[in-house]
Amino acid sequence: MLLPPDERRLDAALMAAVPETGWRCVHPGLAPAERYHVHPSLVAALSCPVRRTGASLYLPFGAAVPAGLGDQRAHRADRPVGLTTISYRCTQVTPDPVTRHSMRAGGLRVSWRPVDVGEAADALLVEQVALVWEAVKEATAAVTLTWPGAAGTVSDVRVGEAAHARLVAGASIARSSSERLRLV
Repeated sequence: MLLPPDERRLDAALMAAVPETGWRCVHPGLAPAERYHVHPSLVAALSCPVRRTGASLYLPFGAAVPAGLGDQRAHRADRPVGLTTISYRCTQVTPDPVTRHSMRAGGLRVSWRPVDVGEAADALLVEQVALVWEAVKEATAAVTLTWPGAAGTVSDVRVGEAAHARLVAGASIARSSSERLRLV
């Protein structure tokens, strides 16, 4: 879970590990050719003025955006077309009458089916996702959360410094409209 200062820290860690990335901002509701723009970094994609909800990174690193999906300047014959994306969803901070703030956790998500990409591409994607995960670990810390009034915890949740400060100050993480997780 990252807030904007944490996103900048993650972006710096990603740029150090993988300098050639192409983050795509996503603008729901626009025509397909206008919906996506390619940016050189996560922070640049999240700063795109239309709407700040998230961004996607095409894999393998340096991959071109598939034809028909927005900014065609990223297309070059010498670049492979993206096989999958790592999708980043921004953390949303909302008012909460009890705790002052509640955060709906954002996060990173990636998936592909090895049978669809082949053995060599699967190995490359696994290697590159591991590099992204190392950058995430560098930019975040693991925390344990609990449900107030319930037995049980959720451990190894990754949060950035700014998000952690909000949790320490009493903010909760919304799992649903009625469930709120708190820092242990």
